[in-house]
Amino acid sequence: MNWDDMRLFLGLARNGRVAIAAKGLGVDPTTLIRRVKKLEDSLNCKLFELTKKGYVLTSQGSELVRYIEKAEHYFLEAQNELSDERSHLAKHYSRKRIRRVWQLVFGATIT
Repeated sequence: MNWDDMRLFLGLARNGRVAIAAKGLGVDPTTLIRRVKKLEDSLNCKLFELTKKGYVLTSQGSELVRYIEKAEHYFLEAQNELSDERSHLAKHYSRKRIRRVWQLVFGATIT
């Protein structure tokens, strides 16, 4: 099981329609179905039932959604925290570098 397969599964679970979910995920519809099938095979369970209204989660699929949404939450939280930290470091580095260049060029320090 890999995160990309879970992301595609979650996209279909949230939408139920292959064509719309695939477009939103930026993949071909056949790729979406193939990857969901691969995930089902790796878990040895059926995650969706195909109905006239589209793909509907099975009980195992609903349970998997809950776990994946928790993981997604933690991934996004980590990404945001790391981005904030990286942004802070970049601003600090830039200010420090500007001060150093100013000092080299003009022989004076700035605050």
